[in-house]
Amino acid sequence: QEVRYLIDSGVQLDNGPDTALHLALRKCHSTIAILLLDAGANFELKDTHEDCPIHIACTFGLLNVVHTLCALGCRLEITDSRGLYPLHLAAKNGHTHVVRCLCAAGCNLDVHYGDNIRADITALKYGHNEIAELLDKLRATGQRD
Repeated sequence: QEVRYLIDSGVQLDNGPDTALHLALRKCHSTIAILLLDAGANFELKDTHEDCPIHIACTFGLLNVVHTLCALGCRLEITDSRGLYPLHLAAKNGHTHVVRCLCAAGCNLDVHYGDNIRADITALKYGHNEIAELLDKLRATGQRD
């Protein structure tokens, strides 16, 4: 309720390098993040860690937020400060549901980071074989899940 009151009062949503949206996501407050997005928070801004909201949501597996960001037209081929794409972050952290959402939204399955590593290899590295198999299947069939 307090967040809704502040939004309705016209508070600036995108102040500072760490905006209210970034802070809500880092604390895994999906409901607040979606309220902020619905109120027009800028979802393309990077915070002091050089992360966009999509990076944070994919890292923490916040499916509702990722779905909302995709529906709003968020860029999916954008890297964080380490050169990781949202798909790599979801794969690294074992968030199968987020990987499926990103694929359905049309993310590029062949993007590479760092040493020419695709997201399926990242998933394998961190023990997420199911995600690696899913990405391999989608790549081979050209499906989007």
